[in-house]
Amino acid sequence: MQTCIAAFNSMTAAIGAQRVLSAAAIRASIVKLNANQTARGCGYGLEFSCAQRQNVEALFQSRGIQVSSYIGGCCDLFSQATFGQARGGTMSP
Repeated sequence: MQTCIAAFNSMTAAIGAQRVLSAAAIRASIVKLNANQTARGCGYGLEFSCAQRQNVEALFQSRGIQVSSYIGGCCDLFSQATFGQARGGTMSP
């Protein structure tokens, strides 16, 4: 399963967003992001199946939930290259 991350500036925002996804039966786990992966330094994200990305984006938009950025996904090449770093891993060629 390919995973995507919705990045947030605070743990509180990530928890609220996770509750919205849970109510829609979309599994998501809170993860800590590295400082170099977000515009404002350290942050938190929700990791979820990329198969749900359109649903997640639509839900957040309809509820007015502000996402700093999305990491991962089929069409986001920059995010694919940096996804491992977001989770504290290393990139491989």
